[in-house]
Formats: sequence, structure tokens, C-alpha cells
Amino acid sequence: MATQEPDPPSDHNLPPPPSYAEARLLTVQPSQAGIPHPFESSHHLPEGLFMIRNRSSAKVLDVRGGCVEVGSEVIAYEPKRPTLQDGQLLHRRNNQLFFLDWHGCLCAANSCLRVDVQNFALVLSSPQPISSSPSNSSHPPPQFRYDPRTRTISVHFFHDPTYSGTTLEQIHSVDYLLELQPRSRLEQPPPSASTLNKLSEWLPFAKSAPSSFSSSHSPASTSTSQTPFVPSSDPSLVHADPELDDDPEPWRAVKVVSVAPGWREKFPSSGTPEARKWLTRQWDIATIVCQTRREYEATASQASALDLSNLDSDPASLNHGVLAELGGVLGELGNEISRALGRST
Repeated sequence: MATQEPDPPSDHNLPPPPSYAEARLLTVQPSQAGIPHPFESSHHLPEGLFMIRNRSSAKVLDVRGGCVEVGSEVIAYEPKRPTLQDGQLLHRRNNQLFFLDWHGCLCAANSCLRVDVQNFALVLSSPQPISSSPSNSSHPPPQFRYDPRTRTISVHFFHDPTYSGTTLEQIHSVDYLLELQPRSRLEQPPPSASTLNKLSEWLPFAKSAPSSFSSSHSPASTSTSQTPFVPSSDPSLVHADPELDDDPEPWRAVKVVSVAPGWREKFPSSGTPEARKWLTRQWDIATIVCQTRREYEATASQASALDLSNLDSDPASLNHGVLAELGGVLGELGNEISRALGRST
């Protein structure tokens, strides 16, 4: 007697796909054994929340002003202690924490928005619908890749970030690295500027913007962004002294710069003058681990990836260097008024 074949299983009878939590438990292939994150798209960035610290000044990536809007700038700033809100780290005050999403995109923890590149500066962006051709408002997100050997963060583009018709072959003819832009006191207003001109920088109705946000300090005004596909030369050609970073302002611009292929093979040895010039392009990744007070006290004596014990817990602390500068300007103004009154009597 012929047996009736069973009906093929329908879609409703199929088991559901594994959840993300189950996917993480899958066996890691030997080629991925050295990656701290079990997915190829991580590119050596860790799972969970982390901070990205520059090796030249210990400043960390920071969403400027704690903003959570699309287009907000990502800069480097003095490190602040992460804080909890209702037991969670994912909130607006933690604007120095980042994470990698399941698509391999770098995201800011305070807004859960992606980190994008605009005019070769870092900004926040949100996912957009796919369009027929990439544009400033809709394009593939860049990929940030960490190299633990050179401690550099490279940026890989899947489109022309200048939207000038450049081919992907030309885009990929050079490498792109994340670099902190040094600032020197020499970039401040010259001493010859009048006292009233310097004071006008502090007035809300002044015609010119404050010096710390002037075009001379704007990240978009660097020569690298004007010639993105010309490999950037040694940093000493951009600044008279690439190691001079003595501006009292607590923030620094962060740019994506282009370098000629083969730089890894020519990477300088540690301790050499050439290696010190590369510190603005080198970064440390510090993973954030939440602990109870008891767990923290038990492990306080152990070495950690990032020591936050000496950081200011108040993110709105005043910049005393800026206040001292304002006091000096007001003092000069008082002296000029006194001299003017003395001449008129």
C-alpha cells in the first residue's frame, strides 16, 4: 500500500530565527579568536560601552555640549566620570560613551545616533532611506576600524564623501585616519588687538563670534578637508610644532585625514620623534564596566583600562583659564578708562 508523503512544512511551522542573544553564543571561528567582539563587522572594537581616548593628550571623544540632535559635532574633550541614571548608562549626560551596533556602526550612547563624517569632521546622523544615488542626507554610513597594533582608527567609506563625482577607486586610493587637531596659544587673538575688540568676544550682542569658535579654529577650515584625496604629509608640515598643544581650552577638533598607502610598513618605532608626531592619530579603547560599590572596592587595587578616580564629577565645571583671560581683558579696560579720565582732568 502506497504511503502518503507528508506535506512540506509551511512558514508558520518553521522555528523562529535565533535571537541576537543566542547568536552571540555561537562558536567563534578560529580566524576571529583575536577579536574582542564575535562579529566580523566589529573591526577590533569591543562589545558594550566604551570610551575612545587620544594618546597625545588623554582627551576622549565627546559629543559637543551633550547634544542629542542630528548634526551635533563630535570633538575631543577632557574626560568626565560616567554617571548612572535609574541604573542605566544610556542617557544624555554620558556624552563620552560610544558603542558598536549590530550593523557595525559606531554610535553615541547619549543619543543612540550613528557617528558620521561630514566635511571630514565627526557628526551625529540617523538612518535614512536608501536613495538612487548617495547624497549628504542619505548615504552608506562610514565604518570605523581599530588597529590594535598601530592604535589607529581608520575610516572606510562606501561612497564619495565629497559628492563631487569621485569614483570609489579614487576614494580608496588613500587611507583615512582619525586625528586630533592640536591647538596652540599662538592661535589666540594677537596682543595688538584693542581691548574693546577682545572684550567684544564675550558680549552676547557682539558682531564677531568668540575666538574659541572662530573660523581659524573651525574644524572645517583645515587644509585636510579642502584637499581630501591628497595624502596628508607629516603633521609637522601642518603645524609649526605638531607637539605644541598648550591652548587652555578643554576641547579639540577631531578630523578625518588622508595618508598615503603603505604607512603601516613605515610606522615609526616607539620613543622616536616620528612616533611622538603620530600620537594625535593614536587612540586607546577603554571598556566601561558597571560594578556595585562592593565590587568596585574589591577590585580597586587592580589595574584598570581607564582610571577615572581623578576626574571631575561635575561636567559643567568652569574653565579657569577662560575666566582668567576674561579677568585680564576687564583689567586692561579699567586701566585704559583710568588713563583716559586722567588726561581729561
